[in-house]
Amino acid sequence: MPDATDIAWLDGESTPDNVRRILSRPGTIPLRLTYLAPIDPATARDRKALAAASRAEIVAALAASAAPAAEFQ
Repeated sequence: MPDATDIAWLDGESTPDNVRRILSRPGTIPLRLTYLAPIDPATARDRKALAAASRAEIVAALAASAAPAAEFQ
């Protein structure tokens, strides 16, 4: 399993540099996708409220998974 710093998006790293670095790594990176229930945008006051609701759902899902949510904040 790669260290998180091997695959993290580093401060100041451009998108092309990040893609090049990730794709040039030897081997594979294990990945798990979790699909959450959609959030109805009509229930949010504005885009910031929608973003906050989305983030809360993601943090809750991470907390329920094997990976601590603090690692992703």
